[in-house]
Amino acid sequence: MLALICLWESCAEGEANEFLKRKGEKAISDYTFNRSLDSLIANKEFSNARKLTGQRLNEFPSDKIFLITKLGTIYKAEGAIDSAMEKFNEVINLDRKNASMLVQRGWMFVQSNELEKAIADFENASKINTDVFFDLGFAQEKNGRYVDAINSYSEYLKIHPQSNSSKNRIVKLEAKLKQAGE
Repeated sequence: MLALICLWESCAEGEANEFLKRKGEKAISDYTFNRSLDSLIANKEFSNARKLTGQRLNEFPSDKIFLITKLGTIYKAEGAIDSAMEKFNEVINLDRKNASMLVQRGWMFVQSNELEKAIADFENASKINTDVFFDLGFAQEKNGRYVDAINSYSEYLKIHPQSNSSKNRIVKLEAKLKQAGE
């Protein structure tokens, strides 16, 4: 395929080899970066993790969304929730269809008991990735919206019929509703 691209763009074989070499170096560099970052976070060296990620962002601006996500994850691990939320918001503003980031932010809202915001993020994420229905159900359940939660868990079961967690939550919520007379 690369040879076809090079023929189309009239590049020399040496240029193609140099392109492949750079791609390989980038892959090795990505692997090394991720390993180093994981180690820094595990050792609670958050300042160094942020510094490394900032350097990486300067070196590879095309990886901006990925690296800002990493910064948010570092802040979250550090317990700097406001800074983490700021980075997650930045990623969502850059990529509104980033279901993973909507889920991350949704769970942060759950943890801070901002359940309506969590539900909104999970609902938006579920339009992009149906695996989010369990997360949505959990937030709805925690917010006392049991019928909505049962519906979300049921949607999740359509995709993952073996999910005992969803089945158990539905049974539990149906019992709560029956006991309350709803």
